Amino acid sequence: MRSVWWLPAALAGLIVATPARAQAPPDLLSPFDARLIESLISPRALLSEVVTERDLDLLLAHVKATLLAAAAGTEPPPPDELNRRAEEIGKALRTRGALAALMLLDALEASARQRLRDLQKQHRSLPPPSATPGSI
Repeated sequence: MRSVWWLPAALAGLIVATPARAQAPPDLLSPFDARLIESLISPRALLSEVVTERDLDLLLAHVKATLLAAAAGTEPPPPDELNRRAEEIGKALRTRGALAALMLLDALEASARQRLRDLQKQHRSLPPPSATPGSI
């Protein structure tokens, strides 16, 4: 199998390259995509939609029970419900992270493809090089 170690660098170059005649670089993400990704991973969204006040109650109740058990020299009760919620929260965060990453990759792919098309148009619109003897 041939090595394609240069491919990620080339794609990154296409993404950040601005067309020579452009006055302002185009946005990598549309405002809609940016707002959608932000709505999935912003702390406000995570705290209001994934982590609830009940989760905070479970955590603080477990901390209190652990402190009281330590003071009494006994084992704290197992935090079964807290562990269950932690698993659910982890699953929700992984899902949101994967969705946000896929959306970001989709937007970057669209931007890279558009920039490549623009560069190809520019290349086709340039006059052919002159074939004078001795020119490089």
